[in-house]
Parts: sequence; structure tokens; C-alpha cells
Amino acid sequence: LVESKWLKFGEFSKVAFRLYACGDATAQPGHTTVFVWMAHPPGLSFTFNLRIGDSLSTAPRLWQATMIHYRMDLRWVQLASALSSQDGGLSITLQVLQWHGPEENPADSHVECHTNVSLALEMLQGAASAS
Repeated sequence: LVESKWLKFGEFSKVAFRLYACGDATAQPGHTTVFVWMAHPPGLSFTFNLRIGDSLSTAPRLWQATMIHYRMDLRWVQLASALSSQDGGLSITLQVLQWHGPEENPADSHVECHTNVSLALEMLQGAASAS
């Protein structure tokens, strides 16, 4: 088990990574399990990928606005290759590829549980005007 400390995730939250090199109980043989945890749901959905080292990027995934964790399996061979190209330490980056906006049903939103949706919308509008 390798676990990161909590890392700042923009203005929204904090994220942490947990890696089970031999996989968790539901992983297929020869796979590694990676969990990404967020301190609280971001209030916006977004498409992301994980970049591990300089050579491994996962396929794009959708993080739902109300989620606090994401689980994925990677083939150990791919992860071992990425690790062997590192000079030391393990570099994992969560790359946001696209923001999608707040959850579709505002009734499902619990303000006390996640980032203020109006702040998230302000950030989206700011990103749109910057491009």
C-alpha cells in the first residue's frame, strides 16, 4: 500500500491517492488498484486522467459532481514500466481534461457536503473568458 498526503485540488478540494500494488480484493490478477479520494465532492463533473511518471496516462474517466472517490485498475506491467523510468519516488498527477458543470438535478445537491456550486460556475465562466 502506497498512500499520498492530501494535496490541493484547485479551489475545490484536496485529493489523495492510494495505490495497492497487488490490487484490492476485486482486482484481476496482475493488476494494480488506484484510488483517488477527494476531501469532499467538487460540485462539478469533470473528465480526467491520471498521469503516472512520464510514460503512463490512463484513459479519460468521468468524475461525477457528487463523488468523493474513484477506483481504477491498471495492469502491473504498465505501472512497473512507468516506475522503472523514474529516478526516485512516484509521481501521480490528476489532469482535468474538461469541466462539465454542476449536477443535473439541483435537488440532489447537498450544499453542506461540497464546494459551493456558484463558485464552481464562476471558475468555469472565468476559464471560458480566458480562452
